[in-house]
Amino acid sequence: MKLVTIDIETLNGWPEERRSFLPPEFRTDNFQFNGLNPAVSTPTSVQLSGGDRDNVLIEVGPVHPIPERGDSGLQFITPDRQVREEPIGDLGTVTTVVVSSTAALLDEVKGHLSRFSADGYRLLVGWNSGVFDLPFLAHTHTSTFSEEPAELTLRSREDREPKYERLPSPLLPVSNTGVYAARYRPAGMLAGELRHLDAYVYKAWCATQTVKWSLKPTLEARGYGNPTNIDRTRLHEADAATRRLYAMWDVVGLHRMVTDDWWANNDIFGFEGYIDPTV
Repeated sequence: MKLVTIDIETLNGWPEERRSFLPPEFRTDNFQFNGLNPAVSTPTSVQLSGGDRDNVLIEVGPVHPIPERGDSGLQFITPDRQVREEPIGDLGTVTTVVVSSTAALLDEVKGHLSRFSADGYRLLVGWNSGVFDLPFLAHTHTSTFSEEPAELTLRSREDREPKYERLPSPLLPVSNTGVYAARYRPAGMLAGELRHLDAYVYKAWCATQTVKWSLKPTLEARGYGNPTNIDRTRLHEADAATRRLYAMWDVVGLHRMVTDDWWANNDIFGFEGYIDPTV
């Protein structure tokens, strides 16, 4: 089973030295960013991994002007996106796509998920992604484009206990639990949808092993290590290289762990039973 893992980072604060660039309503003493509330936050990056040789980091950031030769000489142009292949820590080469807006970020995510689907990937896997990542992206899409994402379908799952409180969003389907089954079907494709598997499947194992039910502790406990050691609530204060390593390790480590366990330990975890029903 070919799978692609997904994770997002959200805006949880703003470096003090850059606060003067914020609109006035964001500079008041009583305003606080909250990366778990899409009403006062937004995705800063989305990470995808289809395996060690196909890792993608899509982030909002400065898109730098580049010189271009015109008929009468050089001129600077600002592209919509900038793409580079770069090594990140010990994770190998990562395709980093820098865009200048939330709308462009969402469009990039759609494009890459459609590419994975066309290449035969059939599972979209995340860690508590049915509670946080996918609902957060759906909220952001609706608030950005004033319409629900046609490709991403969410339906409430009443049979799951959420790890977090449900997202405080009036733009999501009604759910008593805040847990969603999901499906991603690229626009214009009759086949090739990505069904969703939440790594909630590891909850029982964490309980029996007295491991904290979080991704990085689980990766460490199962022997995959942890190349970063940073408080995510202060991630916005870290340098770019640290932020990228922190973000990419989640999807790369999760991909390695689920892939290995699918083949070696499926009798323990029973992954097929955790794939969301068709929605």
